[in-house]
Amino acid sequence: MTECIDPQMREYIHDYELNQLNDADRDRFEEHLMSCSFCTAEAQAMQPLTTVLTEHREGVLNALREDGLTFDQIRRQMTMPRETVWDRLSEFFRNWYGRTALVGAAAVAVIVAVLLYPHAGTPPYLADLSYELPPYESNLELRGEQSDQAAVAFEMAMDSYRQGHYAVAIKGIQRALDIDPDRSERWLYLGVSQYATHDARNAVCSLKKADANAEGLTKIRARWFLAQSYLYLGKVSPARPLLEWIIAQGGEHSEDAEKLLATVLEHEQARK
Repeated sequence: MTECIDPQMREYIHDYELNQLNDADRDRFEEHLMSCSFCTAEAQAMQPLTTVLTEHREGVLNALREDGLTFDQIRRQMTMPRETVWDRLSEFFRNWYGRTALVGAAAVAVIVAVLLYPHAGTPPYLADLSYELPPYESNLELRGEQSDQAAVAFEMAMDSYRQGHYAVAIKGIQRALDIDPDRSERWLYLGVSQYATHDARNAVCSLKKADANAEGLTKIRARWFLAQSYLYLGKVSPARPLLEWIIAQGGEHSEDAEKLLATVLEHEQARK
């Protein structure tokens, strides 16, 4: 999805990520996230930065006061039409950091060093990875007491998944897999939830298990997010055949895989 389904709700995203919505508006926005993949992807893109902002909140606030800025002013900057939330945040903080009054502010230095400038060895195509996660519709199949417990645990976890609470979903899906580990679909949603929380190493392990016995759309989705998890870790060699396989299928994610593979190979060629 290239646009928000409700532009008015989209205005809540920055307050939501900075934990500044009241309970009623938070509930409304989280309900919106369940049906809007655009805002879900935007929220995921903002997560690393908002984590740092939260952890260093007092330092950031002090630095803002020194420069006569407020979070409200930041949010107004964020609503300016630009390509992505990440681009808007990056440009804002680059400009902010460049101002003399803020040079040396510890919290701002953390933001810039960790989030805005490339680290040595960081793959240059990370911004091209997709965080539009697969939807989930309940498919409850009860097969005896053991499977019943696993199914209930999984369905509860997927309620959190649909709301964008991926860390909570991970714990619930893991409980379901502890009871019944032979369900490819559950390994898929565990892997994509780990990928969404930037835990690419564990995502690789989970998605490989999903891929091992999966068929049809589950296999395509498992390989798509497995390829991206490898790329997140800077591992092009195992990602390339997965992307080529997806392209050859000509189904879901084939065009996305073709574009991503071309981008990755272009960057790899430029580095030689």
